[in-house]
Amino acid sequence: MRQCSGEQVVIRGVVIGGEKPLICLPLLAGKKVDLIQQADEIKTLQPDLLEWRADCFEQAEDQEACLDCLRDMRKKVGQIPLIFTLRSHLEGGQSTMSLKDKLALLSEVMVSGDVDIIDVEMCNGTDFIESINRIKEQTQTGLILRGRRLKNLSWINLFRHRKWGQI
Repeated sequence: MRQCSGEQVVIRGVVIGGEKPLICLPLLAGKKVDLIQQADEIKTLQPDLLEWRADCFEQAEDQEACLDCLRDMRKKVGQIPLIFTLRSHLEGGQSTMSLKDKLALLSEVMVSGDVDIIDVEMCNGTDFIESINRIKEQTQTGLILRGRRLKNLSWINLFRHRKWGQI
């Protein structure tokens, strides 16, 4: 039996939490043209959510290029809720961006209003998470906060959204 969340959050008409399982498809292309094409193709599959793994994007370290791509992606996917994820090598991703640059990019992504949820790892540290939380509250962006206990490698997933309390 699947464990159900007692809390529900509605983002762009999609109920997250509760009994209905959702389908989230990743966007992983490295080039903008391929990413937009991928978004267009995946959209036809009618997923509940999309996740842009921005660490796969070749220009991930170029903030303006990321924001430009994000704007075009939002236009392409319409009202499908969009998760923005930027994982470093330590988090199992491809980004080599400094923590300072990562925070700057995530901040601008949230301020843009083109993403609904950001996904970050707790291993980025307390100061980083507190900064993200402040911006999240100001922009009403959802937050998936992940942490991994190294002893048994189990994942803890915490979802925070506009109506929920502080981390």
